[in-house]
Amino acid sequence: MDRSLCIDLIHRTKSVLEAIQSQAQDSREKFSDRESGDSYCRVVMEEIEKIELLLNGFLNYIKSTTPVVKRNTVNTLIEEALKKHQPQLDERKIRIFRKFEKGLPETIVPDEQMIFILDTVLQYATASLSSGSNLEISTRSSDHVSEDAEGQSVLRKAGKHLDISFSFTDYQRRSEQRVKAYGLSFPQREGLLDLLLRLVLAIVERNQGTMEFETDQAKTKRSLVLKLPAERRTAVHYALIDEQFSPSDRDLLRQRV
Repeated sequence: MDRSLCIDLIHRTKSVLEAIQSQAQDSREKFSDRESGDSYCRVVMEEIEKIELLLNGFLNYIKSTTPVVKRNTVNTLIEEALKKHQPQLDERKIRIFRKFEKGLPETIVPDEQMIFILDTVLQYATASLSSGSNLEISTRSSDHVSEDAEGQSVLRKAGKHLDISFSFTDYQRRSEQRVKAYGLSFPQREGLLDLLLRLVLAIVERNQGTMEFETDQAKTKRSLVLKLPAERRTAVHYALIDEQFSPSDRDLLRQRV
């Protein structure tokens, strides 16, 4: 059944139920004796509850069977992670700059793992940047390029990559020494931060991605770049009721579920 038709049905049913309920309550006082009025009102309310039970079942059916195409997931998860860490960023007066690609493809990385990656990188950034620094976060899609047997770059036709870049300006230069960890060069940092980044690297590599540090020539800007394979298939999920409907629809559903 068409979604708009379902919502229209719910609205119309809500109006009918509210009218019946109001009329039943008003009619209670019009009975010759209080007991008959209470009995009538109770019967009407019980019938309304049965209809509400049917509506609840119908809404649960919609929730469990209506696929929702995933769109702009990575950009949305970055915004949610920034919102979560905003108090710490504000405390250190770290300015955030965004440069998100519109219509960014989905990635094969599961949402739960992506949330961990973003949370961990923002924790690293918060601990690494000095007060008043800048953090620029950008996303873009790029073609998958690999090398052939002769070392020449070859554009792969199959799929794209998502690039997520975290650029740190005026980061704390505690040391320029590098250490090797799982094939990736990390700045010499406290063991805890190194371990967290290695956990991120493990998840990225498990999903056939890469993670690397890049530094500009002036050595005033360092970027942590994640390259994640894009999802070639249409990604869908089955949203919760709160995610499927508009704000006005959700207000209605909260009254019924």
